[in-house]
Amino acid sequence: MKKIIGTGLSGLVGSRIKELLKDKFEFVDFSLDTGVNILDKENLAAAFEQNKDAVAVLHMAAFTDNIAA
Repeated sequence: MKKIIGTGLSGLVGSRIKELLKDKFEFVDFSLDTGVNILDKENLAAAFEQNKDAVAVLHMAAFTDNIAA
């Protein structure tokens, strides 16, 4: 199954896209919940290195009122 890297997969749009495409793609969640901090260049580079076989990246993450800096 082809792999897609996604940010914001737990949000409204991301969760719906994941639901609609789950039978065709494997999703890799780049989020703090999975140990990937997209604001940390080295951490993000390491996560991409571990997922070289991904065919696409969907960036749907957004700052919200409840995000701690």
